[in-house]
Amino acid sequence: MPVKWEGDEEDDESGLNTFSVTLSKGLKHSTTITAVWEGDDSCLSSTGSIEVKVKAKVASKARTLPGHRVRLMAALQPSDAGGRIAFKRKVRGGAWRRIEVVPAGKSGKAVCIFKGKPGKTTFVAEFRGSRRNAKAVSRSVTVVLR
Repeated sequence: MPVKWEGDEEDDESGLNTFSVTLSKGLKHSTTITAVWEGDDSCLSSTGSIEVKVKAKVASKARTLPGHRVRLMAALQPSDAGGRIAFKRKVRGGAWRRIEVVPAGKSGKAVCIFKGKPGKTTFVAEFRGSRRNAKAVSRSVTVVLR
C-alpha cells in the first residue's frame, strides 16, 4: 500500500507529522493501517495505527409464494464476510420490525420465509457486521401479498 508523507521537512507546531494513505481499489475487508517512523538523530521512533472499516454490500430480492408467503433472499459481498443477516419488514409509522436473523452461509447467502397478511409489504436485509466487514443494509424490496 503506497504511503505518502506530508510535511517531511519539519514537524508542525505540536511536534507531530501527519501522513496520508491511498488505498487500492477492491479492498474487501476491514483492515488496520500502521505508520512506522524508525526515528533519526533528532527524533525517537514512533508508530500510529488506524482501523479502516469496509462495508459489505447486501443485495436482496423477494419472491411471492402461495398462502400470503414471501421467500426473502439476501446475497452478501464479499461472500466470506461471515456474520448474520437480519430480515426486516416496514410496519405502520415507518419503523422496521425484525422478522428473522439468519447466518450468512459460506456462499454469502441467506434465506427466510415470511407469512403475512394480504397487501403491500416492504422488506430489507441488514448485514449486522462482523470482524471482517462493517454493517450494511440492502435497498428495500416491496411485494404485494394476495
